[in-house]
Amino acid sequence: AWPGFNPRFRGFGAEEGYIHEKFRQAGHRTLCLPFLGWMHRFNRPGGVPYRNRWQDRICNYLIGWQELGLPVDEMLDHMREVVGPQCVDEALAELRAEDEPIPSQASVP
Repeated sequence: AWPGFNPRFRGFGAEEGYIHEKFRQAGHRTLCLPFLGWMHRFNRPGGVPYRNRWQDRICNYLIGWQELGLPVDEMLDHMREVVGPQCVDEALAELRAEDEPIPSQASVP
């Protein structure tokens, strides 16, 4: 039943909510088990084997939300508030430079 991640994802981020929704859209159900908690393990002696950039997270959100048919405007507005408009604009420019499809709502102000 594992639907897999979009192969266009890059770096780190945006996978938690994306994979839950992708699973639901495939006709399955997801469960929230609060007693399990959530922990990221960021302190690694050898470092992380992937890059951890906000631009990658934003690109992943755009790629994933487009795949799932979700609107991107609120997510982009939120990211502009959290990390600033320049970071969002850089992510959009990266996708355009790679000829990645960008949802029509994802405009640079």
